[in-house]
Amino acid sequence: MKLSSTSLATRVNSVGRLIPIVFASTTIISLAVFDTNPAAAQTNEIVYSGVATTTIQYPDVYGTSFQQQTIQTPVQCVVSAQQSDGSSTESNPFNLQIGFVDPSIGTSVGAISMWSAAVASTSTGSLLVQYWNYQLNGNQFSGQLVDNATSLATAFNLVNFPLIIPPNLNLGGYPYAMANGTQIIGVFSQDINRLDVQISGQTVDLARSFVSEIVCTR
Repeated sequence: MKLSSTSLATRVNSVGRLIPIVFASTTIISLAVFDTNPAAAQTNEIVYSGVATTTIQYPDVYGTSFQQQTIQTPVQCVVSAQQSDGSSTESNPFNLQIGFVDPSIGTSVGAISMWSAAVASTSTGSLLVQYWNYQLNGNQFSGQLVDNATSLATAFNLVNFPLIIPPNLNLGGYPYAMANGTQIIGVFSQDINRLDVQISGQTVDLARSFVSEIVCTR
């Protein structure tokens, strides 16, 4: 079966359920944590669970050399219909959110969070924020981050890097926003039971780079 954009939307609207996303942090930016309360679950979404293998490169505390780490973290991927604020609708063929269930992972080095679009609440009502543009071709999709929304304090496309301060104290994982231009490539299995995603790019300070290989099944 060759999966078209139309058939994917049909499958998304007929299979699975969404675990809503909340944020477990006091900072204005934080990685996505999935709520496991069944009573809060909605329908019409496909939920995948799996592992993200993320390789990060970052400068040492003095900026004189680069370090590299490869870390594995559990993730969930949620595929759903496009987000809408009532007047504007996400232009991607489907909405994609990547996060995790265990809040403790939010401070883990290498943890990753990705939202294709979200609806934010403002003083004047709801506002659609679309972060990514990607296209679906058969079972595959690809695109890039076009608006990381750091100026709006809604930067939910993040990667945790070590926060190191002089003389060489490692304070653990700290979320850095992905830079615009970060690339995404994904492929669904023919039966839609598996989703593979690669996200690669730099952080907004252009001092840190990452490649995350995500493999999820349902």
